[in-house]
Amino acid sequence: MVRIREILGDKTFLKDINVLPPASILIYDFQDLSIEEYWDYNFKPDYAKSEDEFVDELVKKFKYSVRRRMEEPNYKYGVSLSGGLDSRVIVAAMEKDKRRNVLSFSFGPLDCDEVKIAKKVSDKANTKFKAIEISPETIINNADKEAFYTDGLDYIGVSYLPPVLRTIKDEVDVVFDGFAFDMILGGSFLDKQILNADKDGIFDLIYSKLTFFSKEELNKLFRNEYYEIIKYLPIESFKKEFYSINEDLFPNFSDKFVLRNHVRRRTLGGHVLMRVITENTVPTLDNDLIDLINTIPPELRYSHTIYRKFLSKISPELAIIPYDKTMVSANAPPTLWKIGKYFQLAKNHGKEAISKLSRGKIVIPKKSSYVDFNEWFKTNENWKKYFRDLLLTEESVSKIYLDQNYVKKLIEDNEKGKSDNALKIMFIASFELFLRDIYIPISIM
Repeated sequence: MVRIREILGDKTFLKDINVLPPASILIYDFQDLSIEEYWDYNFKPDYAKSEDEFVDELVKKFKYSVRRRMEEPNYKYGVSLSGGLDSRVIVAAMEKDKRRNVLSFSFGPLDCDEVKIAKKVSDKANTKFKAIEISPETIINNADKEAFYTDGLDYIGVSYLPPVLRTIKDEVDVVFDGFAFDMILGGSFLDKQILNADKDGIFDLIYSKLTFFSKEELNKLFRNEYYEIIKYLPIESFKKEFYSINEDLFPNFSDKFVLRNHVRRRTLGGHVLMRVITENTVPTLDNDLIDLINTIPPELRYSHTIYRKFLSKISPELAIIPYDKTMVSANAPPTLWKIGKYFQLAKNHGKEAISKLSRGKIVIPKKSSYVDFNEWFKTNENWKKYFRDLLLTEESVSKIYLDQNYVKKLIEDNEKGKSDNALKIMFIASFELFLRDIYIPISIM
């Protein structure tokens, strides 16, 4: 998990305890146990169909997917709204006379781009709106619950979900979530290299994209005696899952692998946390809709090509509102998207460079995402103290496996602005909290 952020396939941290395969049913008849798969991602690109035909079908299927999830008149509905496109298209697909009873909510610093764009979408769509602030304490106070509810399958960065949902639970029974549409329809995981690579080339590209800690970093992170046991496991696990996939078009290997592993684990983690407080529904993962998307050639999904046309068709008024990754309108020409994207990256890199040159003494808030964990490691004393107390004391269970001196270096380098290790530290913290939940003292020596 530390190498590529997810435990792949059906594995968990616990030996002989697995999660169900995707789209499967477990059957036990008091004698035998069996697992039946009832659906799978099957890419069948249709090159005979025009873009307009795909767009018209997408609008029809997606509106139906949203509409049938709003058929219960006694339920109160909400939408987790961000600055991206996935939640926006859900609001766009709702019947206009029903929108005024829907609560759109967003979270993060109230002046961040995510919240400001979400408010614009809500105002234009005529839904109710609520902004919920997230602080370091929001995550600190709920991190242990995240590890408990998800069995360590996600990271503590999502532990804000239960407290956020508690603030709206009296107003919402069912939360709509636009989960993974950016990847499935928008082709956010595809790039030109993947579109033109062969199967082995795609393997290398995906492994590189998902690699979190390098081999050299893992060697420093784990104690020597434990690293010798596990050092080949990440690549072996990756190979097993990747080469079990069968697809005619090589670019579809990448999406299918990520959908069956990376996206699936995020579903297990984040949605489990959401359902602790309220019910949630995901129209973007409707089986009939996905079956249609699987017929769209990867070249049309790449770089949001068909996604932007789909949004413009389903709601022209919402398509003109900026997209948080580019800060230009969602239906802007591809050239403007690229310019906007590179400008946002350059702006954030510039702020990071200033922090690095000042050794963390000058921190300019990015204000683009709902939370900047990296910034908190430089500016918030409670945040810094939490991770030091969790990971660098005698009570830290993970010291059995991890070199505390290297963990300390990761934290110090982040605090001084030398490098952005925020997510690495948080995944290690998630591992620590999981171990505290299940730990039985067994020496590996």
